[in-house]
Amino acid sequence: MKTFQLTAKKKITLALLVVIALALVIFIVNVQMNQPDNLPANYMERLKNPGMTGDYIGLWKSRWHEENKAWLYPAKQYATYTVVALACLSAWVTASKAKFWK
Repeated sequence: MKTFQLTAKKKITLALLVVIALALVIFIVNVQMNQPDNLPANYMERLKNPGMTGDYIGLWKSRWHEENKAWLYPAKQYATYTVVALACLSAWVTASKAKFWK
């Protein structure tokens, strides 16, 4: 098994990446836990037509999530992609032998 030599710079960088990733994971879990359990069959069609809001208000488990659902789904997707990128970056930092980290 390969052992990694973690310098002080690497440790600080990895700690920072972990904190950012943890904050993003908390956001993703928050959105996931508060979204509706059972969406109506035509939910995506209704999202495209903002005038049809009356019959599905209240599906979300909190009023704030209901009012901000227009940007929550895309933000959750971007946060998921960012967490994956941070995981890859962490692996690269750990395995890197560049002079920058010495």
